[in-house]
Amino acid sequence: MSFSSIEGVHYILDRYTVLNDMMADGDFKERITPDSPAKEIARVVKLARALYHPDRQARSGKTMQEKAERNTHLIEECERFLSAPDIKPLYDAKLAQFQKDRPDLVSTDGLPIIDLSSPVLDMDSLLSDDVRDTSTFEAYVKDMSGYDEGKMAQMKALYDTMPDNPQIKTVYRDMLGQKLAYFDLLEDAAWAKLGYINRKNKTDGHVTSSDSYAEKVEEALQNAATRDIESGIEQRGDAARIGLATLPLLLTFNPAAGAAPSTALMDPVQMQAMMQDLKNRARKNFEIRADYVRDVARQKQAVMEELVTLSTVYPINKHKKTSPLYDFYLVSADDPKNVLFRLELNAKTGQATMGVLDRSDLTLSDLKAQKLTRNSFVVERNVDISDILIETTAASERVFQDMKATFEKPHKPRAPKTPRAENAAALRRWHPV
Repeated sequence: MSFSSIEGVHYILDRYTVLNDMMADGDFKERITPDSPAKEIARVVKLARALYHPDRQARSGKTMQEKAERNTHLIEECERFLSAPDIKPLYDAKLAQFQKDRPDLVSTDGLPIIDLSSPVLDMDSLLSDDVRDTSTFEAYVKDMSGYDEGKMAQMKALYDTMPDNPQIKTVYRDMLGQKLAYFDLLEDAAWAKLGYINRKNKTDGHVTSSDSYAEKVEEALQNAATRDIESGIEQRGDAARIGLATLPLLLTFNPAAGAAPSTALMDPVQMQAMMQDLKNRARKNFEIRADYVRDVARQKQAVMEELVTLSTVYPINKHKKTSPLYDFYLVSADDPKNVLFRLELNAKTGQATMGVLDRSDLTLSDLKAQKLTRNSFVVERNVDISDILIETTAASERVFQDMKATFEKPHKPRAPKTPRAENAAALRRWHPV
């Protein structure tokens, strides 16, 4: 699952640096900036074109000839923007914006930059009537996670018949873990169908209540639509209007640009009407494809709600009912039960974060000897579940569900204290009745 990086939206080419680097390669002294007069820019373009002219590189090696062809194309791209009086100010403003806000997305060698450190909405995919096919990925996920629907149904029927059997409970819990892992990955496919690439669907250790997971996903969908569709279309329209975007998106906004090598600005009224049509189309497609995300979220929530009731968890110290702070220590099922990591939960807010262990070789015996002062639980790891967060978050979820009502109770206002006798005269003095 990939997308094409669009100049003016995902990155921008610094055409001044490109030409200046060519001048340095040819030992020319000329350099240009956005403030350079048109004559200076034209001279640098002329020198660069002469430097990489095919006739000059005819007897060079294959590598130099390929470099000359590539640079000749780059020079034409630079001239197209820097020599057009109506386009250059718009290009300069957009370049300055990238240099200020995202300097890491400014290309100085002519190559596009694809930044996948943050989620990206592939607007071209969202505007297309062809929905991204994720069936191959979904089949791969099911095979990789080991999830088998038939075996899951059989195991659930057996567990429903004998819920108190410890062996059956353990196997059923393990299969639920596999099912949850499957839906974790399937969720990525659902968002990819929506148009999102590299979406981060897990926050930093935050435990979302299982009974509100689908609600949180719906909130995320609405936020994404509000945040990304409007701005995404505007950014692409702005880039296409000055010719930065490439075909076929360029023709969508600026048909004149496909008929001639020079960039022509589109009529603003016509452009706004076209962009509004695209926004409406994107919102319609977004809503249709969001149903798949919602369906996966509902199924994932059902698994989590059941899994939280089956986690192996037990306390290791005396609890303070008034304190909302809890620690969960994940331990290995093998003796001597090494502590793998610690999760901290605030049952008042539902916020859970990964805690720091005192040392890497900490054991359960060490924890008991420390006489912990905070409410603490041990969670025994199920080695068949690859994600070690599943059981610890499930355990913290159980405690959170049990305790959150305690901390949601409104505090009763205290009655005002009766003034002491010795202060009565003073109160009457300052506040006479």
